[in-house]
Amino acid sequence: MSPHEKVIKYFSAPHIDERGILTVITDNIPIDNFEIKRVYYVKTSKKNVIRGGHAHYRQTQILFNISGRLEIELYNSIENKKLLLTEYEGIIISPLIWINIRSLTNNSLYMVLADGEYNENEYIRDKDKFMELISSDN
Repeated sequence: MSPHEKVIKYFSAPHIDERGILTVITDNIPIDNFEIKRVYYVKTSKKNVIRGGHAHYRQTQILFNISGRLEIELYNSIENKKLLLTEYEGIIISPLIWINIRSLTNNSLYMVLADGEYNENEYIRDKDKFMELISSDN
């Protein structure tokens, strides 16, 4: 995996008072030329829901876990890796990394920052095609 596929903490410590919880994402994202083009969030209703199941050709994304626990499975041509994300943790997902996201709790909520706009042609949704593509890069 590239050095990006590790757990990061780029949320500030939450500010908690009687009005609720305020959490801020800091602007020191450690990726050269990362410009946010799209932001979305995913809320799962029950545990063991699996999302992802794809890779991107060129797009880099940052996934921040907001609530609950997530199991992140990452695949590339060299290794497979599993990470657990708790609240306020995130992960940078480089291009050509296959990702599966499993919610380990009910009502998990996570947000994704992407450096590209939505383009279906940017997705690799067939895992056999992905494995063939990354094995030919070695």
